[in-house]
Amino acid sequence: MRSLPLGIVILMVAGVLQSSVVAQTSWRLGAPDLVLLAVLAWNLVSPHNDGLVWAALGGLILDSMSQGPFGAMMLALAVVAAVASFTEGRLFSSSFVLPLVAIIVSTALYHGVYLITLLVTGTSLSIGSVFAQVYSNAIFLNLLLIFPVFWVARRFSTSIWPPVVEN
Repeated sequence: MRSLPLGIVILMVAGVLQSSVVAQTSWRLGAPDLVLLAVLAWNLVSPHNDGLVWAALGGLILDSMSQGPFGAMMLALAVVAAVASFTEGRLFSSSFVLPLVAIIVSTALYHGVYLITLLVTGTSLSIGSVFAQVYSNAIFLNLLLIFPVFWVARRFSTSIWPPVVEN
């Protein structure tokens, strides 16, 4: 859990930016998911299974600043973290394509679980139009941001847990 203080700071900054600055900027019905990017990148580079803790913290931060049902974003991030945690930081260390695939799948999971949670809690939505408009814009912006976020996460991960050199 050496990453917990780092996670608290990163996720608080990402959550506040996502809920204030990004939400107030005109993105044509979609916006980058900064907390999702941080949680996913950490899951992909961390050699330990602390991504679910990051997801819980990030979801708590987003839910506390959201008008949606409390716990919906935490649930969506937890599903993403659970799926991404199967790699345990091993698959994505050298591949260029896999972070792209991971953010596409993760964005679909995140928005899909969130929309289902909204529907279950009684929110009236047109799933097709909302998912197509929000998801298509979010996926484009998340694709643009995954590499810088992934690079920063990898730097933090190697500074917290230096690679072990075997003779």
